[in-house]
Amino acid sequence: MKKILFMIVLCLVGCSSADDRSQGRRMKENKATEKIYRLSHQKFYTEEPAELVKKDPYPWESGTAFSKITVDSFRCQGRRNHQKRQRDGKEYADCGGLAEHGLPYADKDEFVYSVMIKLLNQVQNAFQKKVVITSGHRCPKHHSYITMGKSKISRYMIGAKVDFFIEGMEEKPHEIIEKLKSFYKNDQGYSEFREVRNNDGTRSWHNKEVILTINPEGEHTKLQNRNHPVVSIDVRYDRDKEESIILDWKRAYEGYIRH
Repeated sequence: MKKILFMIVLCLVGCSSADDRSQGRRMKENKATEKIYRLSHQKFYTEEPAELVKKDPYPWESGTAFSKITVDSFRCQGRRNHQKRQRDGKEYADCGGLAEHGLPYADKDEFVYSVMIKLLNQVQNAFQKKVVITSGHRCPKHHSYITMGKSKISRYMIGAKVDFFIEGMEEKPHEIIEKLKSFYKNDQGYSEFREVRNNDGTRSWHNKEVILTINPEGEHTKLQNRNHPVVSIDVRYDRDKEESIILDWKRAYEGYIRH
């Protein structure tokens, strides 16, 4: 009985295999093919002309040993883990920095005023020493944390002000000021600087485009337990638009993207 069942199964398997082979032969016989020909000058698609794109130089290729200062260098330095601060019974907490928001927006892109980027790169290259930005853009929450509510609005909030020092020149801010002024020496209409003594005891140098100030201690340097001066660049005039830069509540509080 087992032998008979084995023979039946074997027969069925053999018939199935034969059917498969037969179907394969029919498909091969009925398959229609046609070769595609083209002339040597003909193309199936249009090739876009190649465009040479010059890459940005590495730091060691750009004449300086330090990274180039860009828009990203000015991002808000707020951190959630910063210790809360108190003044007049009110508590101030810091923002989350990059995790919470971006830089000010203009023409659908993040920006700070380009003259600050230009001047900081120039002074870094001139001294061949690293520029350290202690305060760039500040969102409203970070600005309130830094000033503990003493200031509601500032040019930091619209990407128009920066504090910095140069490593190895922490006690030589006047040399930095003179070098910054020298970049305007042959800049017609912008070369003249006027010295101003401010009410808080600081000194500033004003031309048509910027205000340069020596601050005995920047707010950020205090938080970082540093006790040396910082230099501030405050942009007051937009050359591209040929107009004064106006600080207003809307730009300061709504001019950036929150994540």
